[in-house]
Amino acid sequence: MDEYIKVLELAARYELPQTINGNSEVPYHIVDELVQSHFLIAINANSMSGPCYLHPKITVEGREYLKSLKNEKIQNSFWGKTWRIIKPTIGWVGGIIAGLIIAWAAGKFF
Repeated sequence: MDEYIKVLELAARYELPQTINGNSEVPYHIVDELVQSHFLIAINANSMSGPCYLHPKITVEGREYLKSLKNEKIQNSFWGKTWRIIKPTIGWVGGIIAGLIIAWAAGKFF
């Protein structure tokens, strides 16, 4: 998944090489999958000398997919998992504290 994020981030920043083939720093197979999935658009320049894409650009769907991949990565991180547990606990504790304050203000608890 990290390779997909890397390629899409490069595309979003307009930093992808203008020519992507088997010798590129950017993995051709990743770019090919993203083009086939319509997350990138590029000119297919495949020839007898090998596969090649020219002028790859990210699409709107690609930007949305990049955002979802980043969110998924955050949610699966340690802090993302921890926050899913802590957030409801904070709400629960806050509810108890609010109830105690209301009872105290009404003079029925203390």
